[in-house]
Amino acid sequence: MRTKLLIPLLALTSSACYQYFPVRESAPLPKEGTEVRILLEDPQELDLGLMTISEVNRLEGHVRESSSDSLSIFSNQLRTYYGMRQFTNGAVFTFDRSQFGRLEERKMVPWKTGVAIGLAAVGLGVGMYYAVGLGGGSEPIDQAPDPTFAHTVNIPLLKVLAPLLFP
Repeated sequence: MRTKLLIPLLALTSSACYQYFPVRESAPLPKEGTEVRILLEDPQELDLGLMTISEVNRLEGHVRESSSDSLSIFSNQLRTYYGMRQFTNGAVFTFDRSQFGRLEERKMVPWKTGVAIGLAAVGLGVGMYYAVGLGGGSEPIDQAPDPTFAHTVNIPLLKVLAPLLFP
């Protein structure tokens, strides 16, 4: 039951904060340092020095240099036409605007960020409530605690680690 509730929460928070938005053809190209995704008009061969990767159609990375008609992209990975991911170890590729099938810029989405922060805060609060509320401290005050019993919060990891750390 709990996992069924966590799946939508995980999907919502993992997609939060940033999203790729298309850059219009009439708009200026993104500035240096901007994270972009480029879908090429036609699959191309890209030279990585020691090897050449064929049929590349998508790159993700940061803009290294930007002019009115071309972009240099610092990319750690690219994808081929067939969906294979290739790691490039930080290669720089230069493309003309005419080679772009689609250019997307990664931007922060404020409302998704707010929802993710709110859900994380609620989850942390609920977790703390159950950790403190369910964990020990239920003996009457007039009785002395048993010295052989280690009082731990009712979290399985702490129950396992406490005897190991404090023999």
